[in-house]
Amino acid sequence: MQISDFRSESNFAMPKVPCERKLIIYKQEDHLPVLEQPEDDFFEVTKSDVILMQKRLTENCDLLTKTCLSTVNTLKLQETERRRKSCLYSVVRIHLPGRWAMQATFYSGESVEDLYQFVSSLLKNPNTAFELYQAPKYLIERTDSTLFDAGLSPMALLILKVKDASITKAEQLFNEEWLKTKQGDKSVAVAHVHQSSILNAEHLAQSKTDGQH
Repeated sequence: MQISDFRSESNFAMPKVPCERKLIIYKQEDHLPVLEQPEDDFFEVTKSDVILMQKRLTENCDLLTKTCLSTVNTLKLQETERRRKSCLYSVVRIHLPGRWAMQATFYSGESVEDLYQFVSSLLKNPNTAFELYQAPKYLIERTDSTLFDAGLSPMALLILKVKDASITKAEQLFNEEWLKTKQGDKSVAVAHVHQSSILNAEHLAQSKTDGQH
């Protein structure tokens, strides 16, 4: 599908339907390079950014504190919208028991519940209880929040924790033959990360172009 398929005249609403997952599973011995998180300024307006905004506003005009805060809040909302437009896709990599890992692609508008359901669909027993964490111990709760709103876009590195302590290997969770057939070359997985980054950049550029019309 093309980026243009998902353009929206109102706020570029994120698609919530599943995209091509590009699922890859691999052993950690042949692990991929660490999935680097983008710089902080890609995700949010930092405290220093807000301070700088306030300083500039104060230098330019003698506004009341309430007005200044209101302006900063507006800028933060604009920045959030910019980030949203730059995150069409989210690449999620999950560390599994027994030194296995999987990587899949989602729309950032899909929910955390969609992520959990996708993982469940791959298990031998879909009812196996598990949780997803961000290091070191931040639980990603099952909610209807989008991956973007949950901070899992454009990239996320998670850890799957099975509640059954007797399960210590991915082979106990997944069919071993299925694991073999789904194993991917690390260069392909890295290419998927880069491809998603390019598509996200194109999506942002397209949103800016359409916003000028």
